[in-house]
Amino acid sequence: MPITKITGTGIKGLTFEQELGKRTLFVGPNGSGKTSRSIALQLAVLGYVPGAGKQQGATFDAFAPQGAKELWAGVEMDGKLIERGFTRSKSGTTSKAFRLKKLKAKEDAFNAALGRASIEVMDLSSFVDASDAKKIDWLFQLYSDVDVAAIEERIENQAQTVKDLDRRVKEQTGAVAQLQAAKSSLELPAGTLAEKQAEIVEREQQLAQAREELSKAKVEQAREEERQKAAEEAKKLSTPQASSRAVTAEERQTLAQPPQKSPTEQPDLFSQPEPRGVPHSRPAPPPPCATFAPRDCDDQAAPLRRVLQTLESAGCSHCAARLVTLKELRALEKEAAHV
Repeated sequence: MPITKITGTGIKGLTFEQELGKRTLFVGPNGSGKTSRSIALQLAVLGYVPGAGKQQGATFDAFAPQGAKELWAGVEMDGKLIERGFTRSKSGTTSKAFRLKKLKAKEDAFNAALGRASIEVMDLSSFVDASDAKKIDWLFQLYSDVDVAAIEERIENQAQTVKDLDRRVKEQTGAVAQLQAAKSSLELPAGTLAEKQAEIVEREQQLAQAREELSKAKVEQAREEERQKAAEEAKKLSTPQASSRAVTAEERQTLAQPPQKSPTEQPDLFSQPEPRGVPHSRPAPPPPCATFAPRDCDDQAAPLRRVLQTLESAGCSHCAARLVTLKELRALEKEAAHV
């Protein structure tokens, strides 16, 4: 988990919060705090600074200003700040302190949070003093398990390649020995000694050239095999495995059928019959024209106005029935205006 911020309080008299990128380079004049930031990182992760002693009192004396009562160093990862501190009492005793997200915490909780982050800061002096086997272990810890497995696999592949080349060399050496044996048992045909010697020299040159070409062919073949293996490994890592299956007859029949109406599909409210026992579910129709005054009967738009008034009184101010009625009313009024 990458460290995104370094914090320090009272480190060489400085207090800071330093944001970090993937790679961060600190530049500045003397006293600007470049070393203080590296000290804060080491104090937060290791609890000491290599070369300055591991005792709490020695650490406090080395990096806290004169008369200071506390010293804090922290690192932030994934938005979570963990801090390690050193406090000095009036009697001069130095104690350790820990905070998680600005809240006081125990050392076990601090170490657990630091362990989950998988942060390591190497103590170079400890690395130099370690045995060769321990150094190798430390170096391999810098790689993830996937990287180590890939390296081991490549080592095994190279070892197998070396074995194959050794076997082929032995086979070719046997072939050369057979050729040499055949040469020694060769019966010279008729001719002068000088001619035969010249012919032998020519054959030896051809044999040497053949051996050289054979050696080059071995090397090129080994390289080609390595390239093929590397390409296959890269292809396995970069190409997702596709999965496919044949479509069954039942699935083809299902796809050929027309789509079924969804059970949640709402019916047409205007085409449904009036539910029984539900009063006032839709506005009552207007009374016959005979029940109104003759002047209303002469006005063809009057029934539509009454329907519109009934819809509005029923709270249907924006429904489709009102819009349709209003449209018909406008048409009648327009037609009456032209008569």
